[in-house]
Amino acid sequence: MKHDYSRAEIEAYLLGKGSDEERAALAEALIVDPDLHALMQEIECDQIDALARGDLRVAEAAAWQTFLEQTGQLDRLRIARAMAIKSKPRRRALWWLEVAAALLLVGGGAWWWMGIEKRPGPTLVARRVSLALPRDITRGTNTNLELTIAKDVSEVEFQFEVAAEPASGYRLRVLNSGGAAVLVREGKGWPATPLKVALPAAEIPAGRIRLELVALNSEGQEAPVAFHEVRVVKIDK
Repeated sequence: MKHDYSRAEIEAYLLGKGSDEERAALAEALIVDPDLHALMQEIECDQIDALARGDLRVAEAAAWQTFLEQTGQLDRLRIARAMAIKSKPRRRALWWLEVAAALLLVGGGAWWWMGIEKRPGPTLVARRVSLALPRDITRGTNTNLELTIAKDVSEVEFQFEVAAEPASGYRLRVLNSGGAAVLVREGKGWPATPLKVALPAAEIPAGRIRLELVALNSEGQEAPVAFHEVRVVKIDK
């Protein structure tokens, strides 16, 4: 019988709480239930926005900060903070200085010396597409995976179903069809499954790519965890 998960249960899952059996059941439900997965993403966005605005209690804020660090999603918090600053009522001079400082953290300051009315308006709300990756039990290579990236998609979230690892961190490498690494992301700790890593869509090449996920010990040494080959299709729609 289908279990209707509450927001509290999903939040607990995201923050690594609950028994192994409860977490495994919810992880399975997220794979097969698109509505539940959409609710999880909504909760993530709500909590990140609340964290950016300073609306969470100290313990909650610390837990969600750790979640973002472990899942490699701190860029989302920087964007949310930039938007929170922009939405505050400020005198004109202070407003643009605050937004400039926040956006420099997100994507660099190419428009720093441009006038207020002439600077380009950065897109702060990311449109994300997700790809769930099955557990790589054999630590071989999972193939026959395909990812379609539309023109307006700015982020791609890879969700790795992983087993518990005695690790201090993880490293994800994205290799192009020629075997060269085009993206590398690292995170601290070993998060609960699924391990979610958000990457800029523009930096993911079209064609065949290879995802290499490794666990890191306290000395930075690697232990292979999962390898996936994905066919990436980019469309101008």
